[in-house]
Amino acid sequence: MMTDIGHGVLMPKELVEQREQKNLSPGRRFIAVIHGWHVHSNGFDVHELKASTIEEANKEACWLNNQRDKAFDRCTWVVIEIEAHEHLPRRLTWRERLTGRIK
Repeated sequence: MMTDIGHGVLMPKELVEQREQKNLSPGRRFIAVIHGWHVHSNGFDVHELKASTIEEANKEACWLNNQRDKAFDRCTWVVIEIEAHEHLPRRLTWRERLTGRIK
């Protein structure tokens, strides 16, 4: 049986149900921490990524890093995986930013 998913597009009912279940289940979340420096630290930028796998997260973080990287602002990045329901009520520590592990 086919189901209309909008704009005249038909999809098998089983695939529609799988898609809905996948959207309801909490997935993996990633944040990217980008550190810039020249002679001294220019600070950290923290971005929540839209990726669902670590490979996608690394690609997105690399793209964000290239957006910030300039001649006098060298940058590096690290990706941190967080739980779907996790929320930190504080800023990340220096150690968490550099190692990519939340303590």
